[in-house]
Amino acid sequence: VFSVQNFQFNKSTTPNISLIYDTMQKPTLTYFAKRGLGELPRLVLAEAGVDFVDNRVGKIDELKASGKLPFGQVPFLEYPDGFALSQSGAIAKHVAREHNLYGKNNKEASKIDMVYDGTQDLRVASRSCLNGEEAKQLFMTKTLFTWLGHFEKLLSENGNGFLVGDSLSYVDIALYNVLFNTKAAAVALFKTELNIDQEKYPLVYKHFNMVETRPNIAAYLKKRPVTEG
Repeated sequence: VFSVQNFQFNKSTTPNISLIYDTMQKPTLTYFAKRGLGELPRLVLAEAGVDFVDNRVGKIDELKASGKLPFGQVPFLEYPDGFALSQSGAIAKHVAREHNLYGKNNKEASKIDMVYDGTQDLRVASRSCLNGEEAKQLFMTKTLFTWLGHFEKLLSENGNGFLVGDSLSYVDIALYNVLFNTKAAAVALFKTELNIDQEKYPLVYKHFNMVETRPNIAAYLKKRPVTEG
């Protein structure tokens, strides 16, 4: 039996009937069997309480051939009514709009988007570590802590544990996700423990733990497959 999470086929390629039923009734998020760019949409869907099919795949050749992917890329979110989106940020923002994770007005939403762009700048900067020892040292000793300082200041100015507004938004989840992946990459690639300094960045430290322990996210993390990326 060939088995990938959410998809099972026996040797005669008989489809899993329960899976087909699920995909007809629930939104399906397709991404590779790792965190990567699919993880933020998964986390936002989980926090929103959306019952979705977490379709983790090894390759996307058939999906590409179907013509469904606007840019030939995943993640890809598809609803039973045919509405579909690709691109990690677009998916996260759509789910956030639908489930009250996007602030209470347009000004808050705009600021949430601003901070989200900052989290993605940190994500991109972290990838510079792959460019050699000098780039790695620059990120690990300066760039990362510059960004932690920015987020610490935003949390201090907002004053209530959230990055923007007075309730959780998708950008709180985005920051958690970027920091989790940065910490995981430090261990996997450089055998280095990267911990948030509670004395220098107490609000970022508290924020990270707050997001991670929210009931819906904690439940998702408990069953999330362990992957290297």
